[in-house]
Amino acid sequence: MKKINYLYFVSALFFVIIISRATMTYAWSNGYLVGTHELDPGWGQHPVPVYQQYYTMAVGPNTLRRYYGTHDWIAESALKLLYNIRPDNEFLGRLQNYNDPDNLIFYYLYGTEIPDLESGVPSYFQTRCGNRYEPQFQSHKTLVNSHNRLYFFENGDIKEDSACQAANALYYEIQEAFKIKDCQLAATFIGALMHVIADATFYYHVLEGINVGRPEYQTHVLHVTFRTWSDVNFDRNNEFFNLDEVINKLTVMDQFSPYFATLWAGLNTRFGSFLYKDAEFLLNNAPTTISHHYWTLIEGYWSEYSQENTWTHSMRPSTADDFQAYFDTVEHNLNQAVYYCAATLNYIINNAGYTDCQCSGENPPQEQNPPSGDGDRDRVGIPLATSEFSALLFFNAVGLASTAIAFTMMKLIEKVLQEGKSLKSLVKIFN
Repeated sequence: MKKINYLYFVSALFFVIIISRATMTYAWSNGYLVGTHELDPGWGQHPVPVYQQYYTMAVGPNTLRRYYGTHDWIAESALKLLYNIRPDNEFLGRLQNYNDPDNLIFYYLYGTEIPDLESGVPSYFQTRCGNRYEPQFQSHKTLVNSHNRLYFFENGDIKEDSACQAANALYYEIQEAFKIKDCQLAATFIGALMHVIADATFYYHVLEGINVGRPEYQTHVLHVTFRTWSDVNFDRNNEFFNLDEVINKLTVMDQFSPYFATLWAGLNTRFGSFLYKDAEFLLNNAPTTISHHYWTLIEGYWSEYSQENTWTHSMRPSTADDFQAYFDTVEHNLNQAVYYCAATLNYIINNAGYTDCQCSGENPPQEQNPPSGDGDRDRVGIPLATSEFSALLFFNAVGLASTAIAFTMMKLIEKVLQEGKSLKSLVKIFN
């Protein structure tokens, strides 16, 4: 079969305007060594399976892994929970299987790191099908600089949707990878898409004009989201942040296009709801090097991050004040990330064109007019599934309302949108 040198990631046609370099920001962690390449200079220069041990093997009990961080925790949780309700799906079965001959789960987890990699960092690889991912292309730089920006006006209207556009572009690449039957490549782009969606649930990325990062928040959350599903014997109930919300909500009916999954996640993170606080509350109470705020109140005074490695859900506050609301909101944001990632993965399974992993060896057919990045067209031109509307109710009304209730509100939601009211007005209706 002919080997192809396929230009991966977003085609230049996706974005008409090259977005300027973003200010350094912080988000969910990729693992304690990802991004510290002076400590691990060979990262990204070997076949992906070489890194399996960095995702699965810890040095000792309650110790962090090199590359398994909060982003991996979210992506693996989304995959496992969807597979639990769709165990007969062939691609999901392979993607979640640590013993799959194509190591798809490692390409998937590896892909969650890619959006945060600077363009100069070596992170290339070649798949079994002979296709290469090359990070030096301008499309990769554009993705790195734009994937985590999602801003709203105070009335809830969209101000900038670069993150949603990046999600759209990655979905296009997933489709192209499935067309050439390269599942390792598809798994990588799916992982990258999970990262983009999850970033919309990190308060920093939905607040415009913040010039000071909060790495302490990222690090605190990492220390309670570093265990794989195997570590906890597939039971996350006793983790400091558990997933009861999404476990009780996710069904086979829930699916979201990447654009709207990112949008709904960001909207709820930015404005909060009746039960959960907004992004400004998290910013105002963010831990810093001077004061770690609410984190110091768990089990007495906090003195070092490693103490948090053993925290359990029973240690969470139950004081019905901002102390409890803070941790409830962080937990909700993580559940939100897992839910939207799982539902988008479900959308991919249903719509992206998977057939098998046999490597066609042919150049993928090119669309006459691939997605251009025209925000207005993308917002109104993508078919909006019923479940995408239910998502708005799902997280903005009571956090995890039933899908049945969401369906009964469809006509009301459609009427609001037809009248040209803002997204935030929907939040007000259901609060």
